[in-house]
Amino acid sequence: MFLNGCEAMLNNIDLNRLRTITAVFNKRSVAAAASELNVTSSAVSQSIRLLEKELKTQLFLRIGKRLEPTPFVTELCLAVNQFLGQLDHVLEGDQIKAISGKVKLGAPSLFGSGALMKQIGRLRKRHPSIQIQAVLGDTKRLLFDLLEGRLDFAFLDSGKYPVSTKDLLLQPVVTEELILCCSKSFYKEHVDSDHSYKHLSGLEHIPYHDSSEAIYKWYMHHFGKAPKLNPYLMVDHPIAILNAICDDLGLGVVPASTVENRKEIVVISTRKRPLVSQIVLAEVKGKVYSRAQRIIVNGLRSALEADWIR
Repeated sequence: MFLNGCEAMLNNIDLNRLRTITAVFNKRSVAAAASELNVTSSAVSQSIRLLEKELKTQLFLRIGKRLEPTPFVTELCLAVNQFLGQLDHVLEGDQIKAISGKVKLGAPSLFGSGALMKQIGRLRKRHPSIQIQAVLGDTKRLLFDLLEGRLDFAFLDSGKYPVSTKDLLLQPVVTEELILCCSKSFYKEHVDSDHSYKHLSGLEHIPYHDSSEAIYKWYMHHFGKAPKLNPYLMVDHPIAILNAICDDLGLGVVPASTVENRKEIVVISTRKRPLVSQIVLAEVKGKVYSRAQRIIVNGLRSALEADWIR
């Protein structure tokens, strides 16, 4: 029924115009869509006008500098996305491997440098012709980049967000354990089996960039209060935190997956259960993915959910 409906629609609509409309829908901008399609902005605007004339309905509303889709064009793009998704199931074996394209995704720095990178590496081996760019950053930046069309999709920490998420689909995909840890020599010299709040909070900590959010979360979870930190060292990459920890520079909070099988690391435990952070997959509602984008987003979602279940 669905395929028949799409066939009837495509018989009456220029496919190039439909492709143009989905690009505008994804980017929310005529100029950005034109750049993606390698055509002029006037050509994109003309396609919108012609398709609106053919369908006898308005497709986009201009709000400030952004184009907001009408309910009709949202449904149209959802249908096109579903149709293309069904076509992907027809492709098998070498045909899937031969698919090429670019995918740009976002993720929190700690999560992105741990479990996510492992799964990206596995997908890369199965789909060598797909180029993946991972942008690691804070939640606010990732949300803005996703809503402005600079990211195809993103993984986010769950919780309260600084901007509205009404245009996003948010799906929990995995949880990660966040641990406080240090090197064996730092533990022996400074911790010495004293895991009390008073003792631990007085030691040197290594925060990520200019934020101690992960450290505060760990202390709030385990002790119900956050320490006053005055770190002498701040780093701008999660791997740098691990390196600093291994070099005996202090305590740091990292995903448990990043220190698996590292015998030089000691995990600080308390009587409380481990601190667990939920990660959600954020997608723009109705976004029409390319084949490469669908392969990567579905592959990562399935792999992360499978690890979560295990």
